[in-house]
Amino acid sequence: MTAVDVATARPLTEAVRKELSQALAELVQKQVELVNSIKPHLLGGTVLTIGDTRLDASLKGRIDDLYNHLTK
Repeated sequence: MTAVDVATARPLTEAVRKELSQALAELVQKQVELVNSIKPHLLGGTVLTIGDTRLDASLKGRIDDLYNHLTK
């Protein structure tokens, strides 16, 4: 079983949790255990952490990227 941390600004609904679990299980071809971390500072979107891999699709991440791009 693979642990997946899903950081979101608000708790996931049970329907979203189930759909995300199924999609991730197909992607990694293993059973996954979803852990939902609530992090209001993300503002929206999600940050997925699977092992050493982190996928940031949060609004805060996009704002930070834009800020870094504009201040170069």
